[in-house]
Amino acid sequence: MSLTAAAVLVTAVIGLLNLTLALALIRRLRDHETRLAGLEPRISTPLGSRIGSFSATSTRGVPLSADSLSARATIGVFAPGCEPCHRQLPDFVAYARQLDNPVAVVLTGGGDHAELVARLEESCHVVLEPLGGPVSAALQVVATPTLMRVQDGVVTAVESVVTKLRASEAVAPA
Repeated sequence: MSLTAAAVLVTAVIGLLNLTLALALIRRLRDHETRLAGLEPRISTPLGSRIGSFSATSTRGVPLSADSLSARATIGVFAPGCEPCHRQLPDFVAYARQLDNPVAVVLTGGGDHAELVARLEESCHVVLEPLGGPVSAALQVVATPTLMRVQDGVVTAVESVVTKLRASEAVAPA
């Protein structure tokens, strides 16, 4: 066998091996995609769960607790260093103006929170606390922004975008 024929044969074998490995990798990626397709990342207490008890005081001195929330409460959790939080802030403030006693939690420790607090105080009771503080722990917050609606202590909607939270009102049971 000539040297050229041997080189072509080796190249063909390497090419087939490469093609086999690529197809196996594609099959494996599709399998993972199928498994993950139905999963959404959890950002707080799951729907239908009861929120934990908490006790906190707003920046204006109003005592807040799980029991003091209105029968149908809206809560937003924001962090100063969170760009999506800053994008959602104007919509949340506008939405909160239409609600009775909305609550906003501003997580400290991620930058200057003065701007967030000032904007949210226009329409909400604002609580300042670190992640894992009384309110964020009771709501099981793991990501920001977290926007939720709670009815009689039970979570009825959890979103990270105000327009989705508004849209969930149309399908939520009264």
